[in-house]
Amino acid sequence: MPHGADALTGLPTREALGFDWPGLHRMPATSGACVAVFDIDAFVYVNDQFGWLAADHALQAIATVMQQQIGHRARAYRVAGDEFLLLSTQLPYDDFVALARSIQLAVHGLGLPYRGNPHQTRDRVTVSVAVTRAAPQAQWQEVWAALIDRIDDEKRSGRCAARFQAFCSA
Repeated sequence: MPHGADALTGLPTREALGFDWPGLHRMPATSGACVAVFDIDAFVYVNDQFGWLAADHALQAIATVMQQQIGHRARAYRVAGDEFLLLSTQLPYDDFVALARSIQLAVHGLGLPYRGNPHQTRDRVTVSVAVTRAAPQAQWQEVWAALIDRIDDEKRSGRCAARFQAFCSA
């Protein structure tokens, strides 16, 4: 397992992201990076209802889907317990948005069981996603926090989980 890899998912961690981020913006052709944050919706209920083994399985399955979908076009990181970050300097923004959306749909298609919040009718694990193009001078922590805030605002507003948002800048 490479340095900075998450023991459960095998994805690079936020520590690795901290090392990778500065180098991305030193590339001459780079005018910023495309960034997506994936947040597993109400993940606490997966753990509460099915146990930590099922929760671990869900995290591993989501990481696998991400790796299968992105190939060499982007890099996925596990940046927090139930949050993943996708990063690319290679893809045009519209293609990156389409990739992030396809990952979201593939995760929903896994059919990982979900039973928890009585106010939601879904029966499978879902993820909410926010996407942006980060300016070259942006710090990854700022971009990540801004995207998580946007996802959390959507969830607090009463709009259901499994939201997808694309923004032009963070």
